[in-house]
Amino acid sequence: MDFESFMHLLEFSKDIPLAVECREIPDLSKMCEEVPVKKSVSFSPNVKVTSYTEPRKNNMSPKYNLPYTNEDVMEQFCKNGMYLDNLEDQLEIVENGVFNDGDVVNDTATRNKTPILKNYEVRKKVKENFMNQKDVISYVTTSILLDGNGIIKDIPMDLFLDCIANMMEIYEHLETEESCYTLSYRESVTISNRPGKRQRHIIEKKILELTNSYL
Repeated sequence: MDFESFMHLLEFSKDIPLAVECREIPDLSKMCEEVPVKKSVSFSPNVKVTSYTEPRKNNMSPKYNLPYTNEDVMEQFCKNGMYLDNLEDQLEIVENGVFNDGDVVNDTATRNKTPILKNYEVRKKVKENFMNQKDVISYVTTSILLDGNGIIKDIPMDLFLDCIANMMEIYEHLETEESCYTLSYRESVTISNRPGKRQRHIIEKKILELTNSYL
């Protein structure tokens, strides 16, 4: 389209009536979604602590042999499903045991390549590096009480005296009836003074032995 044709079209459009459509202005307040108020949690500076104490004897599980019944199975028959009457069930248990011992479950190649220390080598390493323990006094005290006096020749005299003092503190702690003292959390070794587990005399005997033999 050239310029003259465009001007002619423009003049012609002046005679065409304009149609205007009126639309209602929307209410923006209705278009906005209501935002829920977020709940916040605040911590009170006043700490409320509730403690519950109970005698340890209430949690004791007595050790005793259960009475014999007709449904009991001898221990030697518990291996390889020999307690089962169905031969197929026995063979299934045997097959499952062989599978669990096989290479599919166990990485025998890696296990064979991995050097494993003997028990005496582990004890030797522990003896050589006991000073690296976080609580040397507690560790050596526990070692003397559980494993004997072999470690004493490898420790200085001041540490030895600290261990005896530690045993005296344990002895005093066990003076209370129903008391208990944890020697080693890692090995779950405790010593108690309660009915059925009167062990306070062990500490007293060991203190007398150490003082008479080394002091």
